[in-house]
Amino acid sequence: MYMYVPHHIPRKGKVRPGHSVYRSREITKCATKKRRLWRELKYNPCNSYTRTKYRDCAHQHTSLIQQHETSVEKRIVDAN
Repeated sequence: MYMYVPHHIPRKGKVRPGHSVYRSREITKCATKKRRLWRELKYNPCNSYTRTKYRDCAHQHTSLIQQHETSVEKRIVDAN
């Protein structure tokens, strides 16, 4: 297939790039809530209450991930 470029076939069930396996339960729950709200919003895009709830949840999810990544990086720095 490729003569000089190494080629890699991803296995099923692998974690997507940028997604850590070691996420807290709180982040997982927030992601589930965000996905549920997105589904509701997709079926009823005019509902401003659902849109507000989704936006708040998405902001919370982003901040939780940033906090988690910061704590992981701090643990790595402190370990050295």
